[in-house]
Amino acid sequence: MNTVIKNRKIFIIILLVLAVFAEAVYLNSRDDAYDENITPEDVLNVTVWESAIDKIGPNEAYTFFKQEVGELDFSIQHLAAHQFGEALFKKQGVDGITVCDSSFAFGCYHQFFLSAISQHGIPIIEELDSVCIEKYTLWGLGCQHGIGHGLMEYFGEEGLAQALEACASLQWQEPFLGCQDGVFMENNFPTFIGEDRASGGVREYNPGNPEFPCNTIKEKFQQACFFAQPNWLIQAGEYSLTEVADICINLTGKINQRACLKGLGNYVGERSGGDIAEAVASCNIAISNNEENNVFCRAGVYWSYWKMDQHNSYRSMAQDACAGLSEEGFVLCESEADITGKFFTNHE
Repeated sequence: MNTVIKNRKIFIIILLVLAVFAEAVYLNSRDDAYDENITPEDVLNVTVWESAIDKIGPNEAYTFFKQEVGELDFSIQHLAAHQFGEALFKKQGVDGITVCDSSFAFGCYHQFFLSAISQHGIPIIEELDSVCIEKYTLWGLGCQHGIGHGLMEYFGEEGLAQALEACASLQWQEPFLGCQDGVFMENNFPTFIGEDRASGGVREYNPGNPEFPCNTIKEKFQQACFFAQPNWLIQAGEYSLTEVADICINLTGKINQRACLKGLGNYVGERSGGDIAEAVASCNIAISNNEENNVFCRAGVYWSYWKMDQHNSYRSMAQDACAGLSEEGFVLCESEADITGKFFTNHE
């Protein structure tokens, strides 16, 4: 019996030694790729990233890529992300879309999508959509948001309506989030690609038409457009929070008014740095004379904190956005915080 136990112990020790050895071999082979001398010029070379993907796989290669370009100027980062996106599509095909993320103004998504359309045409977006859903479910919408960025870049600044119609063919059919959200972000804050540089921009502001382009597109897209509009108005038109609130309140139709006010709340929530009391105070200052309108701004703050699930402490604070309202206002604030009416129940 003792001999059997002893032999088992020896066998287990051997297995552990082999496991450690295998891990060391794996780490060493992975480090070979990481040890490559990547210069600032190399990051704009597609073949460099093709080689990295071949050696360590797409996910590890993207992590490596982000480390290598993380300290560079944005003008290089975004363009380099385009090169990685091209390499990724060449090596992984449609399945590679789940490797990209929002880093460097969605540059990986931009080029991945442009490469996919160049090879397969617009119908490929439905397959890309299915891959996103298979990986993240219908409610994990960051991937489709990236598709929206790619669509807007593909169609260009005059192609907003075409990009939105392409989004409408995907499986997410709610009035907010997803592909159309990415379209409006890219439309409002486009990235300009030069021969060896990229730069972030802001859509030109027309002081005579602060509602543009939301007042020119199909009604089914207007809520998402007006939700995105406060951020752009503040940055492009240099409006104060109160002035933006007034624009929202004076829009035609309560649906668009509320979407705009929620967008204002989302804006102040995202920029509050975890100080939700400051975000609520911004809503109170912007809308001091009407609790119902204030409620929709507060609901936007609630949403901005709830969606930041990478910060669990933020989500736990979200309900504080509705504090201090009347009983009816509190109930309305909580019910309106889910900007789709279905999102919270699918993420409990």
